[in-house]
This record gives sequence, C-alpha cells and structure tokens, in this order.
Amino acid sequence: MYADYWSLKEKPFENSLDIRFLYMADQHKEGLARLIYAAEQRKSGAILTGDYGTGKSLVRQMFLNKLGKVGSFAVASIDNPLIGIDSILADVRDQISEKVSSFSSLGSVMRELCDLFKARKKQGFHNLILVENSQLLQDRDAFDQLCLLMDLCDDAGQSLVSLIFFVTVHG
Repeated sequence: MYADYWSLKEKPFENSLDIRFLYMADQHKEGLARLIYAAEQRKSGAILTGDYGTGKSLVRQMFLNKLGKVGSFAVASIDNPLIGIDSILADVRDQISEKVSSFSSLGSVMRELCDLFKARKKQGFHNLILVENSQLLQDRDAFDQLCLLMDLCDDAGQSLVSLIFFVTVHG
C-alpha cells in the first residue's frame, strides 16, 4: 500500500535489522566506537545500554560488520539469555569451537571453554561473547557465571575473552 502510493522501492516500516536504514546519531557513533575500542584493546567487558527501539541491535550489527577490520575474533552470540546458563555456556562452547559437542556438566563446560579460548588465542583470535537482551538473564547466578569468564587469563595474565552485554533499560 505505502510502497505503491509513494513509489517506494522497498516496503517501509519493516521490523528488521537493516543497517542501511540506521541513522548514526552521536550516541550511536559513541556506542560503536566504545565497542570497537573494547574489542581492539581486549577489555574484559563492555555494556551498551538504551531504551527499547533506540538502535542497540543495529549498533551491534554494525559492530560485527566492522570487527574484521580491527582484528581477528572468535565470536559467540547469545540472542536468547532465557535458555539458562548451562545452555548458554554450551552454546558459547559450540560457537567458539565451530562444532557441536554433547552436553556436559557446568564444570566441564567451563574447563572446555577455557581450553578453547586458549587455543583460539594461540591461533591469533581474541574471543568475544555478545549477550543480547542481557537484562533477561534469569538470575544473579547466571550473570555471575558469565562474569566468571571475564576472569579467564592466559599464562601471561592477558584476558582470554571479552563479554559485551547489550541491555535494554527503561528510561
């Protein structure tokens, strides 16, 4: 209806993440720059916050698109934090290792992740875990389990992984 009337090439008002339609306001530029800085500098963690519909997911997509220009990264993306910490960590393991493993206990998954992060670092990659809608993490323990990953270091004391949380706050 709109496309025909206004002679548009595409349907307007689609609910999709299309970075072609992102207006990079100053706060988007700042958020993107800080995420890139956190990745480049191998910071343990970073948080991008904003209200619903402010462009966090689009900034996240732009960040993923620019990562290859600033370094080599092994990226795991958690899009549904409601699945529980066991499933989240197993999903991270499977995304970083690029193969699906059988489910293991929480302790063994953490050991596997540490070994995978070390192996990927030796291959020249820095490990990134992106957690979309982090405010939905089921409980404090799930958040704490993820934060424990930020403490993982190699023998030289350098961080093995960076966690980036995307949090919706109600303003």
